[in-house]
Amino acid sequence: MLTAFGNISALLPLFMVSATVIYVFSSLTFIHRAILPNKPVKASLKDWIRVNAFVALSFGVLFVFQSIYLRGNEVFMEEVQRQMQTMSKQMGPEAMAKINLRKLLATVLDIMLILGSLIVAHVLLGLSFLKKYEYLFGEKRS
Repeated sequence: MLTAFGNISALLPLFMVSATVIYVFSSLTFIHRAILPNKPVKASLKDWIRVNAFVALSFGVLFVFQSIYLRGNEVFMEEVQRQMQTMSKQMGPEAMAKINLRKLLATVLDIMLILGSLIVAHVLLGLSFLKKYEYLFGEKRS
């Protein structure tokens, strides 16, 4: 977080990750405090879920598209390979010999694809629950 304040371009990813975390916790609160016991909750919880759901959805879609795009982008893979060779001169060849770069990148891209797909599915399901259980939200107070 401190790094993001020093580097303005890091604020957007920080915002997206924060909104995704807030969405997950607010939707979990909705499930455990409203849906399972069938009790009403504050209307502000719906606003928290909804606003952060759209940011989390864009974050999940971004992860999915980036993982698909980078997997097929040979220019990216070559650039990373070139940068790793430059780093290996600084770190020493013994440390870099243990790293299989293609396998590492494939694993990271797989994790991004799975995580992004789970976020998208969670948000779509959560938004459908908001419509289905709308009667559980109390009146808005001004």
